[in-house]
Amino acid sequence: MRKFYIFIFLLILNGALYGASYHGELSEFEQPDGTVVSLKLFGDHAYIRAETPEGYTVIRDEESGWICYAKLNEDKSKLISTGVKYLPDTEGEQGPKGQSIEKHLEISQAEITRIRRAFEGQDKHASRSMASSQVAEDVVGDFKGLCILVDFSDYPSSGGVPKNIVEDFCNGDNFNTYGINGSLKEYYNDVSFGKLNYENYVFGYFRAPKTFAEYNAMPYTQGAQEILTYVLGEIDRQGFDFSQLTTDDNGFIKAINLMYTGYPPTWAQGMWYHKTNWYGFQADGVTVSTYNTSPLNIPRGSRNGDFGLSTVAHENGHMIGNWPDTYKYGDTGPDGLGTFDIMCSYGSSTNPVIPNPYFKMLAGWMNVVDITNFTGIKTDLSNSNTVFKYVNKNNPTEFFLIEARRREGRSYLIPDEGLTIWHIYEQGNNQNYHSNQTPHQVYLEHANNNVYDHSYACYDQGYRDEFDNFTAPSSKWYDGSESGLMISKVSYPGASMTFQIGDVTLPPTADFSANSSFICPGQSVEFTDLSISGPESWSWEFEGGSPSVSSDQNPTITYYNEGTYKVKLTASNANGSDVVEKVEYITVNSSGLALPMEESFEGSDFPREFWTIDNPDNNLTWEKSTRSGFQSSSCVIVNNADYDNVGATDDLNIGTYDMSTNSKKELSFYVAYTKFDNNSPDQLSVLVSTDCGASWQEVFNKTHSELETVPVDGGDESNRWVPTTDSDWRKEVVDLTQFAGNNSVRIKFRNTNGYGTRIWLDNISITSEKVSDIVLSSEVLETGVSVYPNPVKDVLMVKSNQVDDALEVNMYSIDGKLVRSVHANNGLAFIQVGDLLPGIYILDSNVNGQNYREKVVVE
Repeated sequence: MRKFYIFIFLLILNGALYGASYHGELSEFEQPDGTVVSLKLFGDHAYIRAETPEGYTVIRDEESGWICYAKLNEDKSKLISTGVKYLPDTEGEQGPKGQSIEKHLEISQAEITRIRRAFEGQDKHASRSMASSQVAEDVVGDFKGLCILVDFSDYPSSGGVPKNIVEDFCNGDNFNTYGINGSLKEYYNDVSFGKLNYENYVFGYFRAPKTFAEYNAMPYTQGAQEILTYVLGEIDRQGFDFSQLTTDDNGFIKAINLMYTGYPPTWAQGMWYHKTNWYGFQADGVTVSTYNTSPLNIPRGSRNGDFGLSTVAHENGHMIGNWPDTYKYGDTGPDGLGTFDIMCSYGSSTNPVIPNPYFKMLAGWMNVVDITNFTGIKTDLSNSNTVFKYVNKNNPTEFFLIEARRREGRSYLIPDEGLTIWHIYEQGNNQNYHSNQTPHQVYLEHANNNVYDHSYACYDQGYRDEFDNFTAPSSKWYDGSESGLMISKVSYPGASMTFQIGDVTLPPTADFSANSSFICPGQSVEFTDLSISGPESWSWEFEGGSPSVSSDQNPTITYYNEGTYKVKLTASNANGSDVVEKVEYITVNSSGLALPMEESFEGSDFPREFWTIDNPDNNLTWEKSTRSGFQSSSCVIVNNADYDNVGATDDLNIGTYDMSTNSKKELSFYVAYTKFDNNSPDQLSVLVSTDCGASWQEVFNKTHSELETVPVDGGDESNRWVPTTDSDWRKEVVDLTQFAGNNSVRIKFRNTNGYGTRIWLDNISITSEKVSDIVLSSEVLETGVSVYPNPVKDVLMVKSNQVDDALEVNMYSIDGKLVRSVHANNGLAFIQVGDLLPGIYILDSNVNGQNYREKVVVE
């Protein structure tokens, strides 16, 4: 029931603007003749500057309405129109033909500072240090916000995102419409590790009383606030109890999301999207204090006004957690964080990155492990809720936070992976530019000592694995005193990472790998030492190998005789030694593995046993992804989008197989791909060897145009593309029957880099019969028969859904041989499978003349 509400003069209570950051991303704007042009935007909540892709500054001419080339006034306090229209097809290398116009024009820094200060004064979320009173409470449990949908007579909801989709976008599970990775609720559930359940009450669509054009003609933010006054009154008249919304201790509503149709024609003016303070409404004992605006238009590429998750997630970080921006409002210094933090840079509109560990710690989402007085080895699960804290004993508000990051899931678009080391100064300010000012509040120590380049920001064994008082950057506190923090022996990036704390030499922990564990007689294996904690000597023992012992760190051993052999390594240093022995590690066999082979990448191990990866340049290569899959959530990818070594090859060796029988042989797999452009020829091929890898025959090859499964407009959209539906995937089938009769057939996928986009692979299968001839569903195809358990080790139960049915069950191997036959009159049959070889079998069941077929996996 409504208690009271008031309307307050908008211009008086218009707080400071606060919103998205722009770092040169392309956005599309419409010219008066309907032409759509792409512009780069630079700036923030208060001040935005636009450039053409070639670097010429532009503004929208107030008289003509055209986007025109800009020039500076005399005191450089304002950009003014030259009157020369921006027409992309007439722009040359020296600017518009017949015109003398400079690139990258910018008003003076003093004027930019004045503009920003005018907006920042009243914003409680202005980027500054977070006082302890602001973050006293954990952000956990249920959190309720309000989402309001608005359309206009000149931009009706028929061209916007349907309400049911917005409801799922706010509160749904497994949301992936428009390629968006999860709902707003799912995003905050993920980044809080299940500790925050954020949901929105969704109202609308409401038709605004005026047209979008009329609101856009008002001063910046005024149109949105006039709309907000109207729709909140409408919601109140419907009887909504605003006290259901989450408030702070003073009764101020924490989160209001205003979403509307329409395309703002000019940046940082009129109806341009923003977040700010506003106190123009009270009801049910609570008061509006802040809101954000975002677009409701169906995504059409890089058009400004496209519906997406990243900006909404960022703005709700302000409202939910009171988190300040960590990107720089000015251009006089680097932010130092990049896409390692959503409050600095998003990643993509569809898959935003996570917050920095300090903000997550303040929200109560992290397990904080104090290592200030610890010496030894620590292990951290990548992208987990554990963070290690090293505190300045003379100033507890200054400390380091350490966590392992890996490029997958919500962290898929971070620019590097490995151990991140964050320098936190709680009284700091991320807007400070100069060394004589208060330090940044949140700062990422860059392993490459270059805060302009985030691609080598992380520490790892393959790049830089030490951080202490004498490295660059160093672990010194901001006052120049030595912190005593010493990090060394950082491992390679992976599902977990290890690192050593303190000046200590420990006995090594022995480990190793091999470039191949399944070989033919006479072939060699290259062993790699993976021992940590400073091994100084190595003692290898190779059962069946030649030589049988070695003291090299990374030996190469030849195996001449068939068999399965163990490998033993003793790694030592002055403080002791450690032994690792891997039994049945090397298999030497002139015959390959038995068929069939299926891999859906749902397990934790990649590459699987007997699979290897050849990565000659030690750059990006084949990796498992949990972002997508065909009828699943996992697959493998190779990322050519961030891999500029054109022509480089990366091989995924999927094993050696016995194809000695004369039955049909087939390789099948699912692929998803969109090309970047016609000049970026990524290539996927399949190669086969019947002479233990001495020579290879190509049996499949498709370049970017042939390989493409879904066309995308190109550019950033192609780079960001992720397959989200089964229709994004295509099944490829390669006939391998020509290799029947060979008992040792090696197969590999090869990616040839064209600096294009990502190639996605899933559900790789090799069979001795055409896959299309066999039902390979893991579920019951009809409701008449149930099979349990599946997979099975000992006894398989086959049960008709009708008691007393006559049940006949025949079980076949994958090559069509009958291996079991059972008859039962009571509708229940038991089949002993304990003596069968592990693999896939086909179960044919007949119930009263009705046939059912299903795949069964024997373990």
